[in-house]
Amino acid sequence: MKNILVFRTAADEIMQKLFLELKGQNREVFCYIQSGCIEKYQKKYHEVIFVDSGNSDFQNKSLGMQQLEGMFFEEVYVPSSSPYFRDHESVFFFIDKLSYKNKILYDCYGNKQYYCTKSRPLKKLQYIEAVCLFKFFMYMYNAKNILRGE
Repeated sequence: MKNILVFRTAADEIMQKLFLELKGQNREVFCYIQSGCIEKYQKKYHEVIFVDSGNSDFQNKSLGMQQLEGMFFEEVYVPSSSPYFRDHESVFFFIDKLSYKNKILYDCYGNKQYYCTKSRPLKKLQYIEAVCLFKFFMYMYNAKNILRGE
């Protein structure tokens, strides 16, 4: 059975559409939800396991990970009420701390954008590569100024 994590970052209509898509497939669906919405959603979606975020919104930088620690998710869904994912940065930073295989951005039209996770060593390697390239171009720029006589 696959573990799926859904963030409640969209309007109720979008969430309903997403839950209908995920329903009935061999999946255990978890929903990371704001404190004030849990009761309403539990009455509506009995098959979903709701995890309280402890906050009224996801813009707070102190999102709690205690309930999700040690869990692996096959897919992590981030729904949006618009075709764009503005103001979702704190959710993306939170997701980066989780253990998952695919991150899926789900927009208001039902379109999905899939992103595979990168391993920690690959992230470190890309960081080192970016720093080296930055320093290389910085030295080349300085060399150009020296050759010009500046």
